[in-house]
Amino acid sequence: MATENNLVVLQNNKDPDHPLTLVTIHNSIKLTSTNYLSWKTQIESILIGYDLYKFIDGSYPSPPATITTNDTVSANPAYQTWLRQDKLLFGALVGTISINLVPLITHSTTSHDAWLTLANTYARPSRGYRNDTAGNRHKLDVIILIFDFSVLRRYYIMAVLLSRARNIAQLLKAKITSLEKMESMLSISRFHADSCYKSMAGECRRKSPDFRDKPPGFLTFRRYESARAGGQVEPVPDTDNEDEENQVTSA
Repeated sequence: MATENNLVVLQNNKDPDHPLTLVTIHNSIKLTSTNYLSWKTQIESILIGYDLYKFIDGSYPSPPATITTNDTVSANPAYQTWLRQDKLLFGALVGTISINLVPLITHSTTSHDAWLTLANTYARPSRGYRNDTAGNRHKLDVIILIFDFSVLRRYYIMAVLLSRARNIAQLLKAKITSLEKMESMLSISRFHADSCYKSMAGECRRKSPDFRDKPPGFLTFRRYESARAGGQVEPVPDTDNEDEENQVTSA
């Protein structure tokens, strides 16, 4: 037997005028979930060539199973011929389908039913196309999700850095404000010290015109004034000690 597609004619004893055609399809494309259009093109071409396409396109329905002649019901030879030819074609279709897809047509009763089942399953649009589209869409969604996550991560890092910078700026502002307050307080203290010193020194000079410098009680003010002016503190005569020494000497 040749390995190509062969048309084998079988004798039909019940209807000799209508022999049966056995189609053997070798090296055919096996139907899968992704190649329905290719498989359909192949099967249609072969069946049109064998003049059997009418069985699967619905243009050649089955004749009645029985006929009545002279009030006698008997089997219809035309139905038997049609049924046998349809089953031969059904078996040929099964041979061109991947084994994991055969359960889809196990409940089909004719080759036309099986053809419609496969068409409704894969042709509108084909499941393979839907699967590929869904897979590509899933990949695209994953890529978009990764991109969005990367962008969000960058924005999050920027927000964290800005928040930290804002906190640092607030701390620096608080420190600067505190230092400004301290400087203001020091300035006020210096002003009050100068005013107090000048007032008390003037009072001493007013009461003791012969007193050239400040009494010992105001030495700290003199040192403070000299320190501010960058000069040196002149020694201040301790008049109280001199009076005590004079009294001791005279005694």
